[in-house]
Amino acid sequence: MEQIDLELLQRLAVALGIGLLIGLERGWKRRLDAEGSRVAGFRTNGLAGLLGGIFGLFAEEGGVLAFSVAFLAFAGVMALFYWREADNNEAEGDESVSATSALANLTAFALGGLAGAGGLQPAAALAVVVALLLAFKETLHGFLRRFTFEELRALLVLLAMTAVALPLLPDRGIGPWNAINPREIWILTILIAAISSAGYVASKLIGPRWGPLASAALGALVSSTAVTFAHARLARRHPEMHGVLLAGIVLAAAVMFVRVWAVAALLRADVAPHLALAAGAAVVVFLVAAAVILRGHLRAEMPAEVPIKKPFELRTVLLFGGLLAVASVLAAGLEAALGSSGLYVSSAIAGFADVDAAAISVLRLEADIPATVAALAILVAAATDSVFKVVAAWWIGGRQIGLPFAVATAAGLGAAAATFAL
Repeated sequence: MEQIDLELLQRLAVALGIGLLIGLERGWKRRLDAEGSRVAGFRTNGLAGLLGGIFGLFAEEGGVLAFSVAFLAFAGVMALFYWREADNNEAEGDESVSATSALANLTAFALGGLAGAGGLQPAAALAVVVALLLAFKETLHGFLRRFTFEELRALLVLLAMTAVALPLLPDRGIGPWNAINPREIWILTILIAAISSAGYVASKLIGPRWGPLASAALGALVSSTAVTFAHARLARRHPEMHGVLLAGIVLAAAVMFVRVWAVAALLRADVAPHLALAAGAAVVVFLVAAAVILRGHLRAEMPAEVPIKKPFELRTVLLFGGLLAVASVLAAGLEAALGSSGLYVSSAIAGFADVDAAAISVLRLEADIPATVAALAILVAAATDSVFKVVAAWWIGGRQIGLPFAVATAAGLGAAAATFAL
């Protein structure tokens, strides 16, 4: 019995704390108001949370109807007080209207009820989120004032791609050789849209000189191919920024080799040392190439305003998904024609579609495969992935992007091959 009482006390304490947390923000916001001029502040919200916690205890025992009635009654009482406050404010010449305080009060009661019913962690987490939303009013409103229609539309399209279209797609192979997995391809399609949007936001926050570079480095932690597509598309539309966008593509290629080495280190520690020198040589070459490109870019005059007008274009994003589907079918067709008995051949074919999947498939093979063989197979996959990105960058971004990226890639792969051979 003592343990049950302690648990009940803990629930009620969390419910009270939730109300006090929300009330702290509300009370501080209106701390200069005259005493009795506001309906709910620090104490009232605290009591609302505690009251919700008490009725939440009944809800856990099957009294959901009782909690619902209590919530409606509480809402009715608070509505009466807020109506009187609105009348008083109108009489004093204040015609401003806001439902935030009333909703915060009802939220304190509801979250207190959730804590009383046993949901301590979600109730506490939601209370913190509510307090943050209330406290950052000016920041959020300022953000909305700077939000353009193009940005809003891009956000809604990205949400629709993620929340509406993705759950409807099958997670299995279809088409020739069952090579196309609609869900996986759509996830990568969403990823390129997200990376493009991140680059757009970074350019606005950091500036056109460094923003795309930052987004490329972060995006390449997930997919250097998506970064290549996104930056090549931007370079074609905004040639005045091709230098920093090209440097971002080259930087993403360097990050790809680091990422592949990290995967090897996690799955097979004996492979990582054999892969480290070759991958490191490629990384050094790519970083030097990016630095050379940036040096010329820094000397060029950059626009004061960010020239990028759209976070991403749906047509280009869908084109990326279609190209991935074609690459998957082509890789499966080559494997069916050539066979997958040769580790290097299968790695090259798999890397043409996805270097991470190719590396993981090699590392998951039996441990009796020599570490040097596994490392070379991973490098072969990385090489075919790099060739694919060069072709894509040239096709989308044109010769101005494709040619220097091809030179940097050839140098990086050559350095990796020479280092591994030695």
